[in-house]
Amino acid sequence: MADGHSCEGNHSFEVLRTANQTYKGVDFISQEYEGIDFLVIEAKLPAHGLSATENWCRDYQNLCAEYGKRPTGCGEDWAVHGGRLSHAGRIRCVSEYNSDPYINNVLGCDPSSRVAAVENLAFSAGATSSTSFGFNGCDSCHRGIYESRYSLHSTSFGSDGTGDRTVYTVCTGSAGNHSFEVLRTANQTYKGVDFISQEYEGIDFLVIEAKLPAHGLSATENWCRDYQNLCAEYGKRPTGCGEDWADEGGRLSNEGRIRCVSEYNSDPYINNVLGCLWASRVAAVANLAFSAGATSSTSFGFNDCNRCQRGIYESRYSLHSTSFGSDGTGNRTVFTVCAGYAGNDECATGNGGCAHFCVHTQSGHRCTCQRGFILMADGHGCEGNHAFEILRTANQHFEGFNFFVIKARLPGHGLSATENWCRDYQNLCAEYGRRPTGCGEDWAVQGGSRSHAKCVTDYNSDPYINNVLGCYWMSRIHHVANLAFSAGATSSTSFGFNDCNRCQRGIYESRNALHSTSFGMDGTGDRTVYTVCTGSAGPCPTLTPPDNGVLSPMGANSHNDEVTFTCNQNYELEGAPSVKCQANGTWSDRIPTCTRETVFF
Repeated sequence: MADGHSCEGNHSFEVLRTANQTYKGVDFISQEYEGIDFLVIEAKLPAHGLSATENWCRDYQNLCAEYGKRPTGCGEDWAVHGGRLSHAGRIRCVSEYNSDPYINNVLGCDPSSRVAAVENLAFSAGATSSTSFGFNGCDSCHRGIYESRYSLHSTSFGSDGTGDRTVYTVCTGSAGNHSFEVLRTANQTYKGVDFISQEYEGIDFLVIEAKLPAHGLSATENWCRDYQNLCAEYGKRPTGCGEDWADEGGRLSNEGRIRCVSEYNSDPYINNVLGCLWASRVAAVANLAFSAGATSSTSFGFNDCNRCQRGIYESRYSLHSTSFGSDGTGNRTVFTVCAGYAGNDECATGNGGCAHFCVHTQSGHRCTCQRGFILMADGHGCEGNHAFEILRTANQHFEGFNFFVIKARLPGHGLSATENWCRDYQNLCAEYGRRPTGCGEDWAVQGGSRSHAKCVTDYNSDPYINNVLGCYWMSRIHHVANLAFSAGATSSTSFGFNDCNRCQRGIYESRNALHSTSFGMDGTGDRTVYTVCTGSAGPCPTLTPPDNGVLSPMGANSHNDEVTFTCNQNYELEGAPSVKCQANGTWSDRIPTCTRETVFF
């Protein structure tokens, strides 16, 4: 306490069961329920019904944090911005009380009956929906447990102090900033430090053996950030493709690899010793350190950071590679390395003066910006080139044409980041190497309306889409969006270019240019919107299989066609496992090669 002598708790729960009941090797009850690992707690409420902190929501957060976990309850459909049933109270549980919503929605919302089901699997204790709780809506957090019954839903402890004081709840996730369970660092000293350090071809790497969580989900927004945080825990940086591939101006660089450096602080200055798509070489480093039987399918580093996702399987081209499958099966034990500079790092002080990302370079540092922003002339600040908050993307074929579909959120103030929303829409599509679109050639090329043609001449709209969207075409874009997302898009929340004489900074004032959205002039209405981008598709060169390998499908070379490569037995892929035909008529990456596997004894 403030007197410096006494102690006060940070929650009012009297925990009844944790010790002496071991499951999965820990000293508390852990129960896997529908593929999610929960920490299950039986506790008693105080007779006075008052929280130890400002409210019971904070007490629940602190209870879980005591075990290195997070509170939970309503899943992402209810508690994440953009969720189909979300609202501010449920989102607040995540933003203010660190609730973990990424539990595959297995507890529903309200969560009480399913929490009871988890409890009874763990304890066979007679837990009921009136004595079991998780987060529901955090607008009703109070010091009194009865007054908090809609936040911690639910308990039977009454307003008059009567009722059942024994309650059950669950925690999940990790209170940390990554989901890796580190298996080996301590008690194995090399080069005078308390973790495994292995020099490989003149570069010092920190080598880590870790276990992935059973649910396969990252603790942060994606596994790339988790990998960055894992290395930062040891004062290091993640790494992977070297400067030939991942540094701006590198002879083999591309945007996805550069993004690993600019956004996730990957260290590319490793003399290119790991190559690129380099799982076999990190396995070599791990086996030098551990003699552990690491393989190319259980060893990873950064490859393409345009593929960063919350699911480990979906991130397999970013953290390349792991054998953890889309069905939750496979090897959860993985190996990776970290690198970096032990000396002065200009980014360590005040983020190097950078507004977004500071990148350590051999000569000092440079600033970069997150997607949707550009570096200002001062070399430090970032300014947005569009005001859309991107929620989801997908490729969708519609009436013989390929579209890139985007679900996004408009800003609360309704203002564009550039001179108008037409330019913002152009920049949004350009971020993915695409063009905006809308009215087809019958309306928007020479001989059509000037207002439609201006979308082409001033904002790079692609009219050559076989007129499949018509013009004044919101009804068709929502069909494309629903094919891609099954998301409930409507004609009043779906837009493309119509009349570019009406481009304004206000979204309401631009309603006839970006037609149409339901976001009103008074700032009310639906801020979630759907749109499409496209491009002029030129054929890409026809590919042939690599030596000692095959490709599929043969002969594919149209815009958005994807070709996948595999190697014959005893050969290993060096390079991208798949390439896509881009709108400019080039493949998205170099064609890989198949090299004979290295066998470790």
